Amino acid sequence: MTHPLSGHFSADESARLIRNYRYAVERMMRMLGGWIALTPELSAKLLMGRHVWDNAQHADALGRRLPELRAQAHVSEPANEAFVAFMDAIEEA
Repeated sequence: MTHPLSGHFSADESARLIRNYRYAVERMMRMLGGWIALTPELSAKLLMGRHVWDNAQHADALGRRLPELRAQAHVSEPANEAFVAFMDAIEEA
């Protein structure tokens, strides 16, 4: 019988998923940061800056969660090469 509070994923699997999510958030944060310099409208720059800050907060929170799952803190990894290619395509657009 499983514990009533046990989740669907093991601690290792949860840590892997968090590292994958953190990778996506970090890539988006970097992309938005780069696009700020290319955007002429001040209101859009301010909005993107807010999104960069939000993404940084999320990446930090995900990174701080990892040690609670007995994993190294503040580590990111892509889910697979297809996701890396997808993010690269967005960045190059």
